[in-house]
Amino acid sequence: MTKQARILLLGGLLVLFLLVALYEIYSLLDLGSQGWILLIVCLIWGLVSVAIGIALSNRTLHQQSLYQEGEDRFLALIERIPECVFLMNIPDRRLLKANAAFREVLGYSLTQVAQMTIYDLAVLDRDAINQQVQRTIGIKRNFLGSQNYRKKDGSVIGVEVAVDLVSYRGQDTLCYVVFDTTERRQANEKIQILAYSDSLTGLPNRVLFQDRLKLAMAQADRHDRRLALLFLDLDNFKNINDTLGHSIGDQLLKSVADRLKDLVRESDTIARFGGDEFILLIGDVARQEDVARAAERIMERIQPPFVFSGYEVITTGSVGIVFYPDDGKDMEALLRNVDTAMYNAKGQGRNNFQFYNRSMNLKLADLLVLKNGLVHALERKEFVAFFQPQYRIGDGELIGAEALIRWVHPDRGLVSPDLFISLAEETGLIVPIGQQMLRTACRQWRNWQASVPEMTVAVNLSAREFRQENLVSIVAGILKDTGLKPSLLEIEITESSAMQNVEFTKRLLDELKEMGIKIAIDDFGTGYSSLSYLTRFPIDTVKVDRSFIKEILHDRRTAAIVSGIIALAHSLEFSVIAEGVDKPEQLAWLEQEGCDKVQGFLFSPPIPASLFGEKLLRTKTVGG
Repeated sequence: MTKQARILLLGGLLVLFLLVALYEIYSLLDLGSQGWILLIVCLIWGLVSVAIGIALSNRTLHQQSLYQEGEDRFLALIERIPECVFLMNIPDRRLLKANAAFREVLGYSLTQVAQMTIYDLAVLDRDAINQQVQRTIGIKRNFLGSQNYRKKDGSVIGVEVAVDLVSYRGQDTLCYVVFDTTERRQANEKIQILAYSDSLTGLPNRVLFQDRLKLAMAQADRHDRRLALLFLDLDNFKNINDTLGHSIGDQLLKSVADRLKDLVRESDTIARFGGDEFILLIGDVARQEDVARAAERIMERIQPPFVFSGYEVITTGSVGIVFYPDDGKDMEALLRNVDTAMYNAKGQGRNNFQFYNRSMNLKLADLLVLKNGLVHALERKEFVAFFQPQYRIGDGELIGAEALIRWVHPDRGLVSPDLFISLAEETGLIVPIGQQMLRTACRQWRNWQASVPEMTVAVNLSAREFRQENLVSIVAGILKDTGLKPSLLEIEITESSAMQNVEFTKRLLDELKEMGIKIAIDDFGTGYSSLSYLTRFPIDTVKVDRSFIKEILHDRRTAAIVSGIIALAHSLEFSVIAEGVDKPEQLAWLEQEGCDKVQGFLFSPPIPASLFGEKLLRTKTVGG
């Protein structure tokens, strides 16, 4: 009952009391008709006052009932809200109510909620919490912001909090609506990872690397220090992708990345720059020798064979190196110059590192001119076949030749194969150039067929050529078009190419062998192959790599390897030819070990077709 209703009710009762009192007075004094009128008026006034008081009292009770019903509905509503909601008493900061979502997410029971204050929940110091409360109940009246809340198990979650001032049980109370942002934060973190990490290797990507490089350059300027960038490009990765498929290529990139991670200090950054390119940022460089050693470790780390799904994959890397600020004052110049240094390393035979110098830009421009000229050279048929004679040891009889490609440039003359072969592989032109070379060699040998009825011409196939599914039909078509007997053609493939896919190699070599073509394994001893696999291939000849022949007179271990190769090949009924024989002492040593055939500058360099034709006419013999 309100104060006003109580006053009216008491006033009515007082009037009735006075009415009774006046009646008694009237009875004693006998006031007449006027007294009765006064008594009646007082009676009416008393009855009206009582009625009004009763009505106001009932209205107050009804309002209180409605208020309680609204409060119950409010509590029922927040109990069903999926977000965390709790009410806090302002004076003592105690939690009054907390809904089911609050208890589920944060792990507190109803009993625990009743014993908690906001200080137990928010991961803030008391002063900060009190200031927030004062701002909310003061001028601002509400609050919206990010906080951290402590769960029952002690863990902390990030939340967004909306706070407003409400009335609860007749008192000002703060209502907190809490949004758990854990999933959103995790999603943002995942977006950050996707934006700044390479999805295949997990390494930082180009964007993140450039951000770190920019920061490192600023720090280097501030502290007067040097930085180093090492740009690694895998050698012949395109061949691996083309021959073994992108799945194996992806596995190789991931494995290379794992090996590189082990070499990097926490203060440095290794990133995948794109494709088969990786880049390393080394901070606070003291000596050039330290960076050179880092490049050597990178190349040593990736050289051991990788094995994927039964395939043994061997790769090497070419590394370019630049220093900041010596080789570039800005990021664009640094990245351009380190790329130039890397290409120079490839031009030096691959599997090496090169420091940048300004003359490299001129050389790179020259290489680009050559690369662009390859297409025209193919169209204009500027590629010709040179022939290097092969001789039988003992009687020195000329028994065949290896056909080697040469580029007769209209302006430059003869271009070294060391320059254009790698460019042809990078551009993919090695396949059509190789086919043109095979056709040229077969046609030329067909012209000499009457003079060389038993001599073979050996033609080397690149790894990409060898992995063509239609290679057998291509070779058959060239033999048919040129009219060369298959038995006079010897196909050479490198040991590493043969071992990339053993089943594919066996099927392909079997088909070539059925046509009557001879098979030779080139660069034997450099491919780390399992010797047991070689017995499965229809091989006629094993060629000992020139790198071994160069050392047989000076290194006992190399000599032992070559001796073992000769003995093994003979036990498997393979013929053995040594390439790169330049000295009589090498020839004498090979003859003593039982090697069958030789080729090299001791007898003849690769020569044009016209000179080789003259040699055939003279049928010159050497060595015995």
